[in-house]
Amino acid sequence: MNEFTLSKIQGSKDSFTGRLTFAQTKEFKIGMAAYFIFYMAAVLADDLGQDWFVVPGFILAFIAFIMAYIPLSYSRNSGKVVLTKNEIELHPKKEDHDFPDSPIKLSNISELEINIIQSIRWWSSYVIMQFVVKENENESSFGLTIKNRSQEKQYLEALESWYRAGFPVKEYHQGLRVFKLNQGKSYADIQKIKQEYGIQW
Repeated sequence: MNEFTLSKIQGSKDSFTGRLTFAQTKEFKIGMAAYFIFYMAAVLADDLGQDWFVVPGFILAFIAFIMAYIPLSYSRNSGKVVLTKNEIELHPKKEDHDFPDSPIKLSNISELEINIIQSIRWWSSYVIMQFVVKENENESSFGLTIKNRSQEKQYLEALESWYRAGFPVKEYHQGLRVFKLNQGKSYADIQKIKQEYGIQW
């Protein structure tokens, strides 16, 4: 069974990309503000007679910069998500009207937009996504978090079955269309994907 962490991801879309990104998180806004303050304080410390603060200031600025890119509020555990070949089941820990009605039958929706908010896939896999379910003119959303390679494999298997079935799935990363998390970044890849799966890009 393909089980993943359910989270509540809400926020305005980025005015430039039109997609929800980590730049909408509280962590990013606070972290970048702290980064700017400590960085400027370190730069001006010598001129203000506080030369002892130069090194600590840059260290604090670096830590704030790193923390800005860890969207903990977007990965908070609110229950579980189960992905099957034909539907998505949501099992919140408590009743919450912000989540879509479950199960979500993929054959009944007009589009499933998947926004990859953060993707760390070096030694393991940690991916935070927002699923936007569009049914005619109605939209609802929820978050899904992949926490390891095993879950990533299960997720990609479910995604493969959705594409093969012709369900209206569209994936985005930083406002750009992608395929199965990170494919489709070159013209040749896109043409191959379009031909094999019969999808519109």
